[in-house]
Formats: sequence, structure tokens, C-alpha cells
Amino acid sequence: MTTQLQLPSVLQEIVDRKVADGSFESAQDVIREALELLDEWEKYRALKRDLAHAEAQFERGQYRSYGEGKGDLGKFFADIQAAGQRRLRERSSPKV
Repeated sequence: MTTQLQLPSVLQEIVDRKVADGSFESAQDVIREALELLDEWEKYRALKRDLAHAEAQFERGQYRSYGEGKGDLGKFFADIQAAGQRRLRERSSPKV
């Protein structure tokens, strides 16, 4: 699939400069890298949002504490498994 782009002159100058200084072999490579970085940036923002949400839950006391014993780790994973199974049941149950 081929997509043709017309960039504003300020962006085209950046692309041209990156190719001219040898940072990239072609304009296509510059655009590809920029889009990959955009995708990574969006993942970073989502992670940052999730961490802020988790921090707020922690500050409100909405967390479970697990000790350092082997039994505690088993309970931790059992809780994760139970939560996952609960979510699957909720998704598969018919909506009324």
C-alpha cells in the first residue's frame, strides 16, 4: 500500500535535513521512524495514565498487601487468576 503525503514546509524541512545530514537514508525512513515513535509515545502515555490511576488507588487504601513468604506469593497469583476468571465470566454472561 502506498500513501502519498504533502507535509507543511516546516515538516518537510525537517525531513530533508535528516536525510541530508545522513541520519536517514530516505524521507520514507524518517516518516517511518516518526510514526513508530508516535506509537511508542502513545503507549507511554497510556502507561503513565495507568500508573497515576494505580497511585491514586494506593493513596485511597485500595490495595492488598502480600508478605514475603512462599504462601503469600501463591495467594497473590491465585488472586490474579480468580480476578481474570471473574472478568471472563462477566464478558461471556448474556446481557439482559
